[in-house]
Order: sequence, then structure tokens, then C-alpha cells
Amino acid sequence: ERGGQGERGGASGGKAESTREPWSSGPELGAGLGGKGASSRLNKIVELSTEELEPFPSAKAVETELKNSLLKVNSSDDWAEQYECLNTLRRICVHHTRPLLTADKGEKLHAVARQLALAADNLRSSVARNAIACARELFVAAGREADREADALTSILIKRAAGVDLFVAEDAGRALQAMISTCSEARAFGALLGAAGQHKAAGARAKCAQFVHRAVVTYEGRALQPLVLERLLPALAGFLGEGAAETRQAAKSAVSCLALAAKGEGAEAERNFQRALGRGLSEADAKRIRTVVDAALAGQSGRGADFRNPTGAAGGVT
Repeated sequence: ERGGQGERGGASGGKAESTREPWSSGPELGAGLGGKGASSRLNKIVELSTEELEPFPSAKAVETELKNSLLKVNSSDDWAEQYECLNTLRRICVHHTRPLLTADKGEKLHAVARQLALAADNLRSSVARNAIACARELFVAAGREADREADALTSILIKRAAGVDLFVAEDAGRALQAMISTCSEARAFGALLGAAGQHKAAGARAKCAQFVHRAVVTYEGRALQPLVLERLLPALAGFLGEGAAETRQAAKSAVSCLALAAKGEGAEAERNFQRALGRGLSEADAKRIRTVVDAALAGQSGRGADFRNPTGAAGGVT
């Protein structure tokens, strides 16, 4: 977990660590950066793991803090104040998502997600990382009720996961995995493929393909739903035809996993998967995917269908 910012409950089920963040101190937190008053507020900055986040004492206090933080988190000229607003939002997401944020058709949850998407794109890495941590905690706490927020948050998380700042990229990857683990299959794949449509940079598209693969592994047989395959297979065929080797390899692994999952689910699942290959794909795209499928199944003959470790995924597709 991100230097101790472990998930609280949720998909991983593991206990959050209490160690401090790796960026708790260092030159970036000082040196005259930020808006007016930033240096004077430096000693007030507190980096917290998920486990260290405390609830507010009353519903009234939560409402007041939520309103103030939503107003200031992206409008303040003081980066330290932005950071503290994010700490407040994290406390609310971890301890007060239900019923506060999910009430009124999730309008408050939606407002928080919109601000997090903006803050995650902050040029100051400490602010961006705190926003990304909050996004992960929001997915874990809200579960399927965060489906509506997956599109906006996934797009910026893919961008940050493909960035040059390795710490930010790792945090974004954990938040994306939390999204995959807690949102519905259709929404998670939709968000990842939607992000692929928005991002043209090779690195970001490779990340989309890699997290599609992770989603297939996470969902196992649930990824074989007809409505999911209807959108997923054409997208994977497109990834297989891209120039970046990372994108192609991730797509090959995802297709292989789907084929092996279908085999593991039984004859009916295999037939449904084969039928899906014949719908909505051009002849060239279908050929690309069938080449990978055949290689995956041939590579697993005699070994059993282990979709987590597809053998022969390359399958001669270039």
C-alpha cells in the first residue's frame, strides 16, 4: 500500500498500515512554494494513512466541513490549505460515506468526486497524491454506489498512472485497482475503455490496456457477460493492432485470460464466448483475437485452464 495509506476494509480486506507516507517530509513541502501563507502553515501539514483518519463527532460537523472543503480544495491559493481540505474529504469518505455522501441520489458523493478529479491533476505531487488516496478510499467506502464516479476519476487516474512521477503513478495504480475491485464489471470496463478513447498518448493507452487485463483477472467468469464482451472484444482488437508493444502485450494477456476463463466456466461459457467473437468484429479484428485465443488454449493444453498465467499469449500477433 501507498506508504501506509492502505484500504480500509473494501476489496483488499487487509488491515491498513499505520506507517507514515514516504513524502512526509522533504524539500518539496517547503522552500517558499505555494500561495501566500504556505510556509507559515507548513508545520500544520499532517500526512495520514487511512487507518489514522478519524471520524467527525457529529453529522452537523461533517456537513460544515464538507461544504468548506468542497469550496476551497481547488480554489485556494494556499497549497497547504488544499492539502488539509483533502485530509478532511478523506476523513469523510472513510467514515461518513454512508449515509451522508450516498444520500440524495449520491449528489454529495458526485460533488466530492468532481473535486478529486481536479485535485488529482494538481502539479504539486503532494496535493495530487492526497487526492488520489481519497479517490481510492471513496471507491472502497462507496462500493457499487461509486459506479457513477468511475468515468471521471478513471480518466485522470490513467493519466497519472502513465506519468513520470513514480510515486504518483503507483498511487494512481492502487486507486484504479480499487475502482476495479469495487465497481460493477460493466462500469469498470466502461470507464477504462472510455479513458482509452480520451487519451491518445501511447503511455496512457498502454495503462488502459494493462488495467483492462487486471480487470479480466479480477472478475474471472464475470467478465464473460454478453454485454461486457460486446464492448470489450472490439476494444481489445484495437489494442492488438496498436504500435506500442506494451499495449499489444496487455491486450494479448487479456484476450488469453478471457479464453481460459471461458474454458474454465464450462461448455456453455465457451460457446457464448465463441459466439461473441463472431459479433461486432471486422474480419481482421476477429482474426487477431482468434489467433491469440488459439495460442492461449494450445499453450494450456495438458496444464489445465489457468487464466492468471496464460502461456503463449503472444500468439504470433504483431
